[in-house]
Amino acid sequence: MSNAFVRTLARSFLAFLLIAVAGSTARGAGDAAPPRSRDKRFAFADSLPGETVPAGRARLVLVREQMVRKDPLPPERLYVDGAPLALLPQASYVIADVAPGWHVLDGVLDAPPVALELRAGERALFRLREVIDAQDLIHRHWLLDDPAGTSTLIAEKELPLAITNAHGLKDLAGRRRVVRDAAADTASAPADTAEVLGFDNVWFEHPLDPLNLRRDFTLYTGRLEIGPDGIDYYMEKKRRDVRVEIRYADVVGLRFGGTRSAGVNPWIDLDYRTGTETLRASFADAGDQAPEATYNRMYSAIYARWQRQRSPDSTAAARDGH
Repeated sequence: MSNAFVRTLARSFLAFLLIAVAGSTARGAGDAAPPRSRDKRFAFADSLPGETVPAGRARLVLVREQMVRKDPLPPERLYVDGAPLALLPQASYVIADVAPGWHVLDGVLDAPPVALELRAGERALFRLREVIDAQDLIHRHWLLDDPAGTSTLIAEKELPLAITNAHGLKDLAGRRRVVRDAAADTASAPADTAEVLGFDNVWFEHPLDPLNLRRDFTLYTGRLEIGPDGIDYYMEKKRRDVRVEIRYADVVGLRFGGTRSAGVNPWIDLDYRTGTETLRASFADAGDQAPEATYNRMYSAIYARWQRQRSPDSTAAARDGH
């Protein structure tokens, strides 16, 4: 082996090493590359949904962030209004730009369908919640969350965008599951924001009321009324009653609040100002029949009225069709 050949080989190896190091540094400084899909029906992309919705459309962002088993679970099949939409693998998300109006999202194994009304330019964030019960069965439900936090959620969880190809869509069309009709309590709240909605048997958590914290929320429940200008919660107790009134004008945040030690029922966290400080009030359905459906109805009702309070002109225009 000649010295010239050795020098050429060394220079080539050094050049390759420098390129590899540079590529590694660049990737470390920025976002990690999306994982490569082993499923030929979809691919992953490193992309955030953004804040802009195409003109004349509404946007659904569907997130599946959990890994509830040690071994990966198969992708869920998603349909909107009966038409194939996408495959949703674990630890990923899907975007759907749809026409304004009522839409039904279904297809997830054993999950009830969800009906939701969307207006032009509106965004909705749904998170697929997967819970394992005492019999080791998985229960799945879609939960609404604040669309303003979509990009933050996806970035923090490092979720790639799942893009279903033509082969995947064909597979979805041929494997359509028969699902239950959307029950009334799985639909979003009535569009009339002047209507007062009442919910009984509701748990309540508040920084100024630590009694329920000590008793794991199992002792007291109350009634939540969602009106056109604010919410009113009333709870009867032996020594003192609790009443909390919150105006939408004072609300600064509304989001999925996780669960509490009392069980797996989902909670709504509502942050609001009181003049000198910001407090948090949290609510959850105390029943075990359909707490996720109640969560979505409460959330959508509060969110619609809160948004109307923040921008009454645009909301009125959307309702009038202008």
